[in-house]
Amino acid sequence: MRRIVKMCRSSWRLAPWMAAAAVLAWSGTVFAATTGTGQGTGLRATASVAGVGLGVPLGDTGLRTAPADFNNSQSTVDAQVTAGSLLNVTAGVVSGATQSALALNQVSSTGGVTNLNLSLVNADIIPLSLLKVTADAVSSNATVVCSGGSPVATGSTTITNLKVTGPLGLNVPVTINPTGPTVVNVAGVATLTINEQTAIPSGLVVNALHLEINVLNINADVVIGHSRASMPDCAAAAGSVTISVPNINASNQGAVPVQGLCTYGGGTVTITSDPAIAPVTAACTPAGTYSVNANATSLANGNVTFTATQDTATASTTVTKATTARLPTVTVDTPATPISYANQGSYGPITGTCSETGQPVAVKVGTVDVPGVSCLASGTWTTGPTPLNLTTLPDGPVLITASQTDINGRTGSGSATVNKDATPPVVTIVTAPAINATNAGSYTTSGGCTTGDSNVNVSFNGGVATAASCTGGHWTLSGANLSTLPDGTVNILATQSDAFTNTSSASRAVPKDTTPPVVTVMAPATIDASNQANYTVSGTCTTGDGQVSVNIGSFATVAPCAGGNWTVTGANVGGLPQGAVTITASQTDAAGNTGTGTGSTNKTTAGNGDTTPPTVTVVAPPIGPSNQGSYSPSGTCTAGDGPVTVTIGSPPHQVTVTATCSGQGTWTAPPSDVSHLPQGQVIVTGTQTDAAGNTGTGSATTTKSTPGAVAVPVPVGGLWAALALLATGVLGLRRRRQAAA
Repeated sequence: MRRIVKMCRSSWRLAPWMAAAAVLAWSGTVFAATTGTGQGTGLRATASVAGVGLGVPLGDTGLRTAPADFNNSQSTVDAQVTAGSLLNVTAGVVSGATQSALALNQVSSTGGVTNLNLSLVNADIIPLSLLKVTADAVSSNATVVCSGGSPVATGSTTITNLKVTGPLGLNVPVTINPTGPTVVNVAGVATLTINEQTAIPSGLVVNALHLEINVLNINADVVIGHSRASMPDCAAAAGSVTISVPNINASNQGAVPVQGLCTYGGGTVTITSDPAIAPVTAACTPAGTYSVNANATSLANGNVTFTATQDTATASTTVTKATTARLPTVTVDTPATPISYANQGSYGPITGTCSETGQPVAVKVGTVDVPGVSCLASGTWTTGPTPLNLTTLPDGPVLITASQTDINGRTGSGSATVNKDATPPVVTIVTAPAINATNAGSYTTSGGCTTGDSNVNVSFNGGVATAASCTGGHWTLSGANLSTLPDGTVNILATQSDAFTNTSSASRAVPKDTTPPVVTVMAPATIDASNQANYTVSGTCTTGDGQVSVNIGSFATVAPCAGGNWTVTGANVGGLPQGAVTITASQTDAAGNTGTGTGSTNKTTAGNGDTTPPTVTVVAPPIGPSNQGSYSPSGTCTAGDGPVTVTIGSPPHQVTVTATCSGQGTWTAPPSDVSHLPQGQVIVTGTQTDAAGNTGTGSATTTKSTPGAVAVPVPVGGLWAALALLATGVLGLRRRRQAAA
């Protein structure tokens, strides 16, 4: 038959209950028992015939001797033992273990198997079962401790689901887990002893199952679950002890918990104190621990030294009794830096003082809890080095609290306040006209700002900033000399900061062009009877700088600039008086630079006494959400009779703009914001006056489908005021521009 054995690695180390003994070195003198022995074996079998596994103990630690202390275990997996063709024993896991702790005067051993299957079969003629023993688990334990200076041995056996059958498979009654040894005879086959316990000098041997077989001239001996422990001379152990006592307060003074480690078997532990209380005693448990409550209500506040005594070993500790409340002292240093938009995501550190060194400090900033703060040995605390994220806190005063609870359960706290303002000022640039030759030497720009915050610093192309006062939510910078800046794009930057270092800015890119268009008037023809009703004049202009405004005496018209030339044809100048006539052509570029050219001619005929007014018509589309911000009516006019004055709406809400009458007799009003006009019917009127003073008028009625803007009360000051002034300034600026167009 085959035997499969798996050995566990054996190594010496302190078991958890032994490690506690090692700590005792500081608490008192430790004496160890003289010696201790132990052995654990899972399965051992011998027989008078040859077989497999006979005479070799399985799961066997061997006999171990202390000192030094030992802790050994062995195991075998899928074990099988045979004796001839008669006896067969198999088991799942066969194991043994033994360990000693001389400092605690204790030795303990165990041995056992799982899935036991033992069979005894006569196979000479016809296979016949003589004996069968099965169990799910079989184990024994032998322990020796020192009690009162003498070794005390205890043993036990634990068997799960034990079944025994004799010849022909007949059940054999057995007692499972008996308190003492039990012998079961299987007639003519074997003797089975359960929980066999044998005293040895200063110790005990326990066999969970011991089977003695004598049948068919075969003798065999099988032991399952063998454990052995002994401890000679345990009286040499004087014992060792530790003590632990909390500080005494009003809630625990009547039953102060005293506990510690002790030597089992070394006698009781006696607790005394200085100043004295009534002594109390505690038994030392087999685990080597004790606990007892002491009444300290009679003691005055102050230091109390408690002493634990066992045999000749003692241990002491000093605690404090304080039944009168003394709260921990905690302060919070007022932060020097307020919380702003820039630092609210990484604020700190916040610091303070504390009195309970080593104890946690609960810190809260507004609604933000700060974990991991403790009182340092210096008597201070800090939230550093990790910065705090305070973005969720609202603007305004922020309360910082710090509290600390001492070991007696008393709590002290402190607080401080820091201000938070994470809302930056609102700054805008409202007016920033193009820079031209006229305003370059004394430029003016303006915008909105937040009242109560700093001045607005204005710079051009990153140059040195100039401060502009913020008054009533509005700032204006006048007289800026930008003549040294090159033509091109000029970047205007307006910046404002508040007392919390919150900063905001606005920027605007404006063109600078100080070169006016070049305009000329070519030699004009004399005005006479042949051409005064269809007069032509021309000249040169700067391409890309817009149309050319032409005045022939009092006759005004416009001409496009195409390819560097302009031409007016079909002008009816018969109404001009006879004599010298000055012809002026002017062109204004996007930057506002105006170039002018002039020419002179004569009119040889008298004025024709024009009494015919210009003819004006108006086309007024409906006003709705899509066009009320840039409404632009149009119509026809009399070419050569001057511009058309356009009025949209009625007083006091009307908008008045000027439109140019083209040489083709049409006009288009520049886009205007008419959103403020009342909802309903809107009258649009166009008026034109010629050189002779004749005035022609046309009108049209349309409908506005959206309600007019309603004035809403706005809180005074700060951002509201800035926005209100901004809106007023923008509307006023737009109307001034429309009026100037």
